[in-house]
Amino acid sequence: MSLIERRVHPKEAIISLERIDLIKRCQTGDKYAFEELYHLSCHQAIKTAYLISGQRGMAEDIVQEAFIRCYKEIRQLKEPDAFNSWFYKILIRCGWRLLAKNKALSLVFQQTIQSSTRIFVWMTWWKPRKSATGSKRRWEN
Repeated sequence: MSLIERRVHPKEAIISLERIDLIKRCQTGDKYAFEELYHLSCHQAIKTAYLISGQRGMAEDIVQEAFIRCYKEIRQLKEPDAFNSWFYKILIRCGWRLLAKNKALSLVFQQTIQSSTRIFVWMTWWKPRKSATGSKRRWEN
């Protein structure tokens, strides 16, 4: 179905045609076209990633990962009209993957802190004492 058949406003049709041309240039390997596509899509992508993660820094990481995958796989996109849905599918999956990875790292970090706290408590409970034979130290409780 073409843009004319969908009854799109003429101004939107021009923007869509320019964007389709931009995507086709990206598929041929034009880095400058991809940079322009990035700047056109970046703000909305960060907003969407923020809705997934709830953190600005994490949202930026998600968008970065999504655009890297997009750059690597844009030649596989068969219909440039479907770029938005294709890209946001990548964005959402990158978001889920990074959130799961971040959650796993957070759990490991919390366990490390808990075990470090236990070791610290144990070390403060056991105090060194000089032995009767000289400068060697023993541990006492």
